[in-house]
Amino acid sequence: MGKLKNLSKCLLFILIICLNISISYSIHKKNEVNVHTNTKVFSSLQIINKIKNNNMKNSYIIHAPISITSDSDLTVFPGSGTKDDPYIIKNYIISSSSADGIKITSTTKYIIIRDCYLSGRISTFSGIYIDSVVSGTIIVTNNTISNYNRGIFLSSSFNNTFISNTITNSSSYGFFLSSSSWNTFASNTIINSSIGGISLSSSFSNTFTSNNVTNSIYDGILLSFSSNNIFIYNNISFNDRYGIFCLSSNSKNNTFTSNIVTNSCSYGVYLQDSSNNTIVKNIFIKNNQATNSQAYDCGIDNRFYYGTTGNYWYDWSGTGVYAIDGTADNFDPYPMHVDLDQDNMSDKWEEDNGLDPLTDDSALDPDNDNLTNLEEYTNNTSPLDSDTDDDGLIDGDEVIIYLTDPLDPDTDNDGMLDGWEVCSNLNPLADDAYEDLDGDGLSNLKEFNLGTFANNTDSDDDGLIDGDEVIIYLTDPLDPDTDNDGLSDYEEINIYLTNPRSKDTDRDGRSDSWEIENGKDPLRKNVYLNSIVIGYIIVFTLFIILLLLLIYKIRKRVKIRKKMKKVINLKPKLIEFYEETFAGISSLIIFVSSVNEIRSFFEKLKIFLEDLLFIQINARRIVKNKKEQFNKLYNEIITFVNTELQTEVISLVDLINPANLEEYTKKVSTKLIHNWSEKKFKHLIISYEKLISFLDLVIVFREETLAPFDNQISSEPLWSKVNDLASEKLAIFQEVLKNYNNIFSELAEIIKVNKHNNMLLDRLKKISSVYNKISLNKLSPLLGFQDKEVMKLWLYAYSKDVPNRIEGEEVIFDLQFEGVLVSEDMTTAIDDLLKQFSEWERTGKGKKK
Repeated sequence: MGKLKNLSKCLLFILIICLNISISYSIHKKNEVNVHTNTKVFSSLQIINKIKNNNMKNSYIIHAPISITSDSDLTVFPGSGTKDDPYIIKNYIISSSSADGIKITSTTKYIIIRDCYLSGRISTFSGIYIDSVVSGTIIVTNNTISNYNRGIFLSSSFNNTFISNTITNSSSYGFFLSSSSWNTFASNTIINSSIGGISLSSSFSNTFTSNNVTNSIYDGILLSFSSNNIFIYNNISFNDRYGIFCLSSNSKNNTFTSNIVTNSCSYGVYLQDSSNNTIVKNIFIKNNQATNSQAYDCGIDNRFYYGTTGNYWYDWSGTGVYAIDGTADNFDPYPMHVDLDQDNMSDKWEEDNGLDPLTDDSALDPDNDNLTNLEEYTNNTSPLDSDTDDDGLIDGDEVIIYLTDPLDPDTDNDGMLDGWEVCSNLNPLADDAYEDLDGDGLSNLKEFNLGTFANNTDSDDDGLIDGDEVIIYLTDPLDPDTDNDGLSDYEEINIYLTNPRSKDTDRDGRSDSWEIENGKDPLRKNVYLNSIVIGYIIVFTLFIILLLLLIYKIRKRVKIRKKMKKVINLKPKLIEFYEETFAGISSLIIFVSSVNEIRSFFEKLKIFLEDLLFIQINARRIVKNKKEQFNKLYNEIITFVNTELQTEVISLVDLINPANLEEYTKKVSTKLIHNWSEKKFKHLIISYEKLISFLDLVIVFREETLAPFDNQISSEPLWSKVNDLASEKLAIFQEVLKNYNNIFSELAEIIKVNKHNNMLLDRLKKISSVYNKISLNKLSPLLGFQDKEVMKLWLYAYSKDVPNRIEGEEVIFDLQFEGVLVSEDMTTAIDDLLKQFSEWERTGKGKKK
């Protein structure tokens, strides 16, 4: 937004300074004037860039600050000091931070200061400081001054001249006059002053002509205790407070004429306690846009006119005086419009109506309403809306043909739009609301309100006149078939005698037109079996069918309940099945070496499954489900034993056997040992996790099989036997689990260390040491879950009340480990087991379900 604002400021500033005001003191037609360019202004950046031009560098001299305190100091400069041969100070580049750029005091000789570039450091000094020069002997022209406290400071000096100087970035004022009078300032440019562009204090009768003051943080021009000064043809724009500010009661009899004051954040001119000032023929544009008031006066006898000529006010309404804000209750009795493009249309009006205030577009007709923009301005209609009052007539026809008011949709105030009256052959200039042009029984105003035609007795062409439809039949005069039953209002009233406002006169469910087309009497009720009745019958029939199905399901469920009672007789069989199943699977998972026990387990399992077939009549669904679950478990165990378990046991033996490792490390490097051991270690973890997954299957199987009978069998001898077996197997598993985890922990540390071979061998030998009193919460976390939770799962598989005894973190198990648990004998036993399984399957025993 800041960039856009600065851009708009620059564009408007360039526009304004390209305008030359040529205004006479006579009254113009409609109080409008045209503004023309009067100066050409370069930006300070353009001027400063001239220094950088290679062709100019040789003509400029870098010079220290110049201080002249008497006429004798001037002899170092060319000239003799006379009017015809003045001393000339020119073509200097002066940069100073601790002194004035050029300082002249108490001289009487003629001096010209021109074409110098003065640059300060925002200090308390001035670019050019002239003090006590009263003879009018100094001319300052075409200098560029930047970054001083005051660009040009005139103190107690008279009759000096300042022309075409450019002053930028002053930290207080561009021009500052103190007790200085009868000086002339023309065509100077003051930009970006922190307080004010031009400031006069106790100064009189100075003349400012065609100066450009812009972007002051406070005021463009400030007068304090200063009188009889003249400001003419100055451009004052984009100042952050006032364009012109007259302060104090002694600021009086000043004249401001033909100045352009634009885009001040507050008032364009502010007169405070000042008196008898004249403000005339100035152009005020877009100042104080917050309240759209251009001027403020709280002084005495200030005049905003001269003779019969006032000022140009951008926001003047076009009629009456222009009111001035403030306690003085002042006003401009002769306000004028601003018209920069000389097209005789107010720029404010052009902007408000989307036209270009900088281009003569008076002869155009953008809305094609047969009125030019100038004619629209004259009639105060919209140049972009062909029908300003929305009465149905374009503005041109209203002004040229019908002589109606283009700003009033009802010129004759008879309640009917001008456009509707014209279309109905009525007079839009006469009140004919209560006449009946077509004689249909409805007044013109009534027809307008209904939307019917005032010059047509039958607006909907249904054979009924509008008055009869509205008054007698109560039908719609704009719809030939009011009830939309396929019969016109005329047919229903005059031929069929039906109700033109009801589709079904006799209310028998059929429209009047259908009954007539099918030879029925539309005035006599007939009975029809319609789709609604048929729908009710279908719904009722479906309800009866669903009710019968529900009764059938209930009876079938009762029979099933009776059969389910017989399932209770399965209890002994299920208990026996659980005992054998759990004992066999537990033996397999913890690497028991007895093949006969495993084979016996499967033989008993086979017998049990055959026994289940005999009771399938009473418990067919339950047995089928359990059998499928156990078959799945059986197949997975066989696959695991035949493949992965055999391979991983051999790998484990090979990995943790110190003799093998010692021999192996003599042949390969440490890096190879690291890679090999890491790979084996990952395989062992995978195998261990698979063992745990089989344990989960056992737990699920137990829950689904015997959980419903726990309360009944927990006190029986058979259950005690199961618990005893569980305790025995658990002790073995705890020992295996403990040492497996210790092995994994050591392997993990060894792999991370990856040092010399002898250190690797020493660490591996520690695996065979004895570990005592291992706390559950210290078991290896390498498996991805807490080992205490694993232990809980195993304990829960054997006795559901055991987990309650290991909830605490201090439970300790006295576990003993002597040497390596796995050996070549175990692998041989597993190989023998696999051979027996193969033989068992080959003989056909495994093919029975």
